[in-house]
Amino acid sequence: MIPLGSSFSSQGSCLTSSQWAQNSVSNPTFGFRRVTVRQLLDAINTNDYAAPFQIHGFPVKRVMLVANVYLNEPHSSSGLVRYGFDDGSGKIMGNRWPEKEGDPPFEAFGYVRAFGDLSRFNGSNFLKVYNIQPIHDAHEIYYHILHAMVDALSSERGPPPPIMHKRKPLTPVQLDLLTCISDRTLHEDEQLGINLEVAVQQMRNHHPQLTAIDFWSSIEFLLDEGLILSIDDNHYKCT
Repeated sequence: MIPLGSSFSSQGSCLTSSQWAQNSVSNPTFGFRRVTVRQLLDAINTNDYAAPFQIHGFPVKRVMLVANVYLNEPHSSSGLVRYGFDDGSGKIMGNRWPEKEGDPPFEAFGYVRAFGDLSRFNGSNFLKVYNIQPIHDAHEIYYHILHAMVDALSSERGPPPPIMHKRKPLTPVQLDLLTCISDRTLHEDEQLGINLEVAVQQMRNHHPQLTAIDFWSSIEFLLDEGLILSIDDNHYKCT
């Protein structure tokens, strides 16, 4: 079972900052695309040197795959490591020349993040892996799936429009109320949130002239901005 709690900071650690900033939607030659196994299997070989494959009609070369490793087999003579990847959408083979210090250890049927170039041999697509890392957080699997969906939609429809909404600065009352709810969320049971009576009492300690209208307008503002959410009519917590 993959433990929960590690961050996503390691994702893409083998890439340079310029490569990480762009994916194959904006740069098919040097960017990379987050994909599923099914997309790799269905990719069409175009024999174009810069981007030799197409996924749904869009050129692609470098890819990132998150999948279960059901095969990890070093070749007895050449040392080339063969991998079998399965992400639930299909199975695909991959290979890689091991690093001098050796590949990172994988659990049996553990999940990994693999970067590589899509290639073709004997009529079958496979992955030339140049970096592979074990995954220690199950959320990264879903994180990758969502990004694969975004990359697919961006290639078909173009990038999403820029976000024009600019969040208004918080007033002193709104900021103190958010801090009050946040502190309570951190120090008490997160699922219970903060009781409104407790919030009112604490806010009046900082703002003696606070009115009911000011309090409720601040609550509504924080709700509208997505900074807090209501558990029930009397309890709120930070998002």
